[in-house]
Amino acid sequence: MRVRTLVLAVGAVLAGCGGMMGSSDAIRDSVDDAIHEDAVHLAASRTITTLPSMMDETDRHTTRMIGIMGDMRTDMTSMQHCADFESMMDLRDGMRVELDSHATTMHAIDDVGAARREVELHVATMNMMLGDMGSMLDSTHCGGW
Repeated sequence: MRVRTLVLAVGAVLAGCGGMMGSSDAIRDSVDDAIHEDAVHLAASRTITTLPSMMDETDRHTTRMIGIMGDMRTDMTSMQHCADFESMMDLRDGMRVELDSHATTMHAIDDVGAARREVELHVATMNMMLGDMGSMLDSTHCGGW
């Protein structure tokens, strides 16, 4: 009877660890999606020649990134027991603040050149934060297993 209990306990621990790894992989996928979306946004901004088109691109990018950030937040909820959970959530929230700030700044700009520079700054900032998130995922400890 004790062996069966031990087997069930080990199975439960491994299932929990597998769930964390699934969440970690899903977050990594979201990081990759965000990096790709930022690259698309940057490339588009370099070819756009009118301010209305730049605002349409900004709105498209913002909508896409809000979805990615939402997926990331959802996937992180199963990692609450991880050592870096709060730091990862803070970083994700910081990315959302950056995204909102970028959209606000873009809609206040009245020059395509200035808009391009803002996109470059935004993408560089996001890529730094996304790199930090990747590093956290590489080094996080969840329950010591």
